[in-house]
Amino acid sequence: MAKRTSRDDDHAAEAASAPAPNRMTRQRQRTRDRLVNAAMAVISRKGVDSTTIQEITETADLGFGSFYNHFSSKDDIVKEAINELYERIGRQIDMAISAIADPLEAMTMGIRLFVAMTSDRKEIGQFLIRVCMVPEFKEIGLFPRLFRDVRSAQLTGRIKVVDQEAAYHALGGAMIFLCQAMHEANSGIGEAHDRIAAMALRILGVSEGEVAHLIAMPCPKDLQVGLIAS
Repeated sequence: MAKRTSRDDDHAAEAASAPAPNRMTRQRQRTRDRLVNAAMAVISRKGVDSTTIQEITETADLGFGSFYNHFSSKDDIVKEAINELYERIGRQIDMAISAIADPLEAMTMGIRLFVAMTSDRKEIGQFLIRVCMVPEFKEIGLFPRLFRDVRSAQLTGRIKVVDQEAAYHALGGAMIFLCQAMHEANSGIGEAHDRIAAMALRILGVSEGEVAHLIAMPCPKDLQVGLIAS
């Protein structure tokens, strides 16, 4: 959810100047993508512990042996699937909030968009809930973005946090588990992004008047994330 920096521009320039991948490299990447997408789909349905490499390769319509050309273990592909999904969501959010100058508004919009995407696409919400207890998941993808955006918003002086580390983890955990509760209840999904964003702002000590203002901002409706293959 962080703003684009000169370092991002440098990476983009390096990528643009890099040689185009050859046919074999493209084929290898396509196979890897199929495996990762299949892992997302199986984990979304069954959870990490119940997912097997055999099910992943069958879902990807690939031979069992091809798995080990790309990944060393189930743990390896699980981490890659978490990182890849978070990055896909994160890039969409980055683009959507890039023009918002106020860090607190940008942070709030990022939270609302994250919840909206996980609410609108049940399989995404299920996947994130399934992996939320995987070790190191908070160091992957969206959580570093969220914590960075909260720190930027703190510089405005409108956030009042006494224990930063506890507040950050309470915020991330509350977002995940509130999404889970709304999925299980199958109710309130339409307003989930506003309710959870308001809760997040209250955790961070934002005044009620400003909470109302921030969640009243129009929220983009057209984000499309190619997330999980069925």
